[in-house]
Amino acid sequence: EAIVDLQRADCNSPFKELCGAGVAFKLACAMELEDDTAVIEDFADLAAIGTISDVVNLTGENRAIVKAGLRSINNRSRAGINELLDVAGAGNKYVNATSVAFTISPRINAAGRMGSANRAFELLLSDDPETANGLAQEINEANRTRQAIESEIFAEVEQKLFEHPEIRYAPVIVVDGDDWHNGVIGIVAARIQEKYSKPCIIISRNTEDGTARGSGRSIEGFSLYDAIKNSKHLLTHFGGHTQAAGLSLMAKDIEQLRSEITEYSLNTEMPFPVQNIDLKINPAHISLDILDAVSSLEPFGAGNPQPVFGLYGMKIESFSPVGNGKHMRITVSKGDTRIFAMYFGMTERSFFYSVGDTVDLAVNLDRNEYQGSVRIGVYIRNIRPSGSDDIKVLEGLRLFDRVMHGEELTAQQAKIALPDRSLCGAVYTQIKRRGSWSAEYEMLCLRSGFGADRICAVASAVEVMVQTGVLNRSPAGSIVVNEQSPKVNLEDAQLMKHIRSFL
Repeated sequence: EAIVDLQRADCNSPFKELCGAGVAFKLACAMELEDDTAVIEDFADLAAIGTISDVVNLTGENRAIVKAGLRSINNRSRAGINELLDVAGAGNKYVNATSVAFTISPRINAAGRMGSANRAFELLLSDDPETANGLAQEINEANRTRQAIESEIFAEVEQKLFEHPEIRYAPVIVVDGDDWHNGVIGIVAARIQEKYSKPCIIISRNTEDGTARGSGRSIEGFSLYDAIKNSKHLLTHFGGHTQAAGLSLMAKDIEQLRSEITEYSLNTEMPFPVQNIDLKINPAHISLDILDAVSSLEPFGAGNPQPVFGLYGMKIESFSPVGNGKHMRITVSKGDTRIFAMYFGMTERSFFYSVGDTVDLAVNLDRNEYQGSVRIGVYIRNIRPSGSDDIKVLEGLRLFDRVMHGEELTAQQAKIALPDRSLCGAVYTQIKRRGSWSAEYEMLCLRSGFGADRICAVASAVEVMVQTGVLNRSPAGSIVVNEQSPKVNLEDAQLMKHIRSFL
């Protein structure tokens, strides 16, 4: 008997970051010393999919495995992978690591989460296109089911955050619910973390036996594992790393866990969310040559992220919804150069910019193939008002979180957070003019005529008007004017009283 483990003290392998599929692949190569090229030809595609799906660093040997595997996948030599690409709508497209991560990986993952991983196993081993197609269709349907369950849980979480601002505005969001699908809560945690730019733990209570399981995702700079480990006396099991962790506990201890994680985070300097920019680029210089240079850095993934380019001082020329309103196509310009960009996941309702606004963009550049021709695809990762004072914005939003979480304030902080009547009036007018707004306080602050140093007061004004019935807020966060609201005294709002108590 033998145990192959890269972390064993007597393991002399120079590369320790292989995933399980990578270890199995290296073992197969070692067992075929006379012809390991055959192993590469036969199994590199499977090892590459496992390596990408496990989100290990794509450096060193992992990079070599993925490059070899992508060559094999693009040769279309495995029926199961071909059929899975077909049902995902990527059958005729070039496959890179990103393609695998967004088409192949989630579907294989869904097979295990929603039913039996054996179906994915059978698909990958199948050499009969007809059989493989049937399995691919089945797995694709499992992925659709997973997406539906994910959306349902996400909506329930949003409702809970709407009903419990003390959870929404805590430094770490900890949300629990009854009998949520354990195979999906990690994905929901990632979505909540991305939306609110905060660490998040989603916990599912088993109503039959009183146990609970949770899955969490963090932001860069905050170790979720350490936060959970701090409460290990409440847990029956836990594991993970700085950015993702899982845990088990008794349902009766969830409230105590939430309290302890909040206390831990309040005593820890919470990092600000950041958008890394690898290179500031003149839009006039975006060309196929740049795309070729970017492509030479592939495969992209953990440890080797796709380069992010900064386009600064871009004027918005036009924008329109695409994909049944789920995404946006945006045209921006600078000088004589016009850029057409896609913003996936951005809806028109959540897009608070106007034609003529000057913005800074963080974008990826990628190959866009259509009817045999290759064009440069510009994909927006983030958008900000040009020249925005990031530090003031982030400090203001962090202070607003403290206000809403009911924490003690200094007199100076209370003064910054307190909205006066004229500010409330300007914010009200802007929301009424647009028809609705969301928690995009930076743009609301600018549109209302205030600088970044007033963003906390603007956010407080919205909450004060919601509390007094001047504005209505939906569970999804949309804010509208209440046309039926009677005349009210804004000083009666609980938030106003809370802030004034520190003056």
